[in-house]
Amino acid sequence: MAATVQIEQVTGPAGAKVYTVKDQATRTRYYTADESGSSLTTNPIPIPTVDSGVSGSYWATHCINVTVGPSTYIKDLKWYVTMTSSSIGEDWDLGTGGDMFIGISSASIALARSITQGFSANKYDQAEGVEGSFGYFISTNHDYYISCSAPLSGGMTSTADFNSLANAFMVQSGQVVGAAGTGRSYFMATQILVASGAIQGDKADKTATFVYSEV
Repeated sequence: MAATVQIEQVTGPAGAKVYTVKDQATRTRYYTADESGSSLTTNPIPIPTVDSGVSGSYWATHCINVTVGPSTYIKDLKWYVTMTSSSIGEDWDLGTGGDMFIGISSASIALARSITQGFSANKYDQAEGVEGSFGYFISTNHDYYISCSAPLSGGMTSTADFNSLANAFMVQSGQVVGAAGTGRSYFMATQILVASGAIQGDKADKTATFVYSEV
């Protein structure tokens, strides 16, 4: 029998994590707050008024939760996001330097596609910043990624390199759960940066996809 898997967004402090199921009706939205709501209008990401300035959302943490286990195993959890231009930043007119970024633990894109880039639940780090103004960058404040040895770009990179199944980001390589096993995968973190010159307004939805091997 096929496993049952749901996507979850993780918010709240490490000792009291909140897991919110995400699907077509409860999509992820990026805020300048640690918030999992799908359609709130509070705490948007401001456009910097200083030339070459960049402002970030709070990072968003996601995982999958296996609620009905597979016959043998689920392994090699990957993630990618589709775009119509060369980057989400271009698709969404986020200004020069604005884009969707992802936490990365390896020193190259090639490695990020083949070995684990996510982190275990005990390495979860709640998103922080100045609520309503900006979020702290993954590359300078996420405890897991800043602890990695010489990660690419200091610990976060554009999602432009992970825009299809063929070049998907490896969240967790190897087994996620075994036969009839349930539980959550490793976590991953993404963040939106908005630069001066960005075009204000709601942006068109993007589809991010988790894929894995199941036996």
